[in-house]
Amino acid sequence: MKSSKIVLTLAAIASSFLAHAAPAINVSGVNLGATQVQARAAASSANKEFTFVDIKQNDGKVSGFQAKSKTIGGSSIGASSNDFMVVLFDQGSTWFVGRFQKFEEGDRPTTLSTMSALKEKFGPPTVSSSSSIEWQYDRSGALYKGIPAQGPCPNGIDGPSFNAGMMATISVPAKFSERCGFYIEARLLPSPDGRMVNSLLIRAYESGRIFDGLQQQRDNANAANAKKLEEERAKAVKPQL
Repeated sequence: MKSSKIVLTLAAIASSFLAHAAPAINVSGVNLGATQVQARAAASSANKEFTFVDIKQNDGKVSGFQAKSKTIGGSSIGASSNDFMVVLFDQGSTWFVGRFQKFEEGDRPTTLSTMSALKEKFGPPTVSSSSSIEWQYDRSGALYKGIPAQGPCPNGIDGPSFNAGMMATISVPAKFSERCGFYIEARLLPSPDGRMVNSLLIRAYESGRIFDGLQQQRDNANAANAKKLEEERAKAVKPQL
């Protein structure tokens, strides 16, 4: 895969969430907040070889899609996609985008050019190392600068994972902080000498909107339980002694 195709990341939870103003964040042209139609069109433009599979909830409602390119290793158990995306929606609006890319030897980007491209696209990061980089945004949409563990988006617990084979796994967050607005993460797998990039994983998601939606669900459930209990108490049922 041509290094010029480097573009950036994704992995399903949630519905009925409130909207917040979002920084202009996109992975490979798929914007957080994009409609289903817009997201699929952007993913198609990112890689013309993508084939799409809908992600559905138990009730059959489409909650996202997976997009995969050709596989490496044939049709065996070890086969995997060299380009893999996951896009998730709530109420038709994109809240999670992830992309995994495996680069073929002889056409790999350098570690330096990849890190430079990431910083050029997303701006100065919250924290970075030789193989990872992240951006934490608070609920106002401001980029956090400081100790990552004390930031608004501390690393939480990942939930469902989507696989394109042994090489590619994109996980979805399962826990959200009330202080976190948006989160972007990129992970590089460098070559043994550290100069080239063998693979790149990028995830971006809107945490604040999901947190609010889950909190609203909890509040509604608590209110319903309280009402049910009060109705039961009002019956003044007496035991038969």
